[in-house]
Amino acid sequence: MFFWGLNVIAIKVLVSHFPAVLITSMRILFAGLVVLMILIFKRQLRALTAKEWLYTTLGGLLGIVANQSLLAVGLEQISASNAGLILALV
Repeated sequence: MFFWGLNVIAIKVLVSHFPAVLITSMRILFAGLVVLMILIFKRQLRALTAKEWLYTTLGGLLGIVANQSLLAVGLEQISASNAGLILALV
């Protein structure tokens, strides 16, 4: 929980020095590569069906890309403590 709480503060520091879109894309790329390496290491990587691709794509776009992008853009405008409170209330 401690490191999860530091996430908002770390993003706030990063977006004050770099564009929000760059930070978001780098974070998502790094997380995706880590997950891919874990799946390959555990030999759990498999081909997805068309329906699974649809759900994975929609979930990735809405649940990951939109969420992280809007968080980074929002942190350009407000403080990390206010963003943390908003996230906690969600």
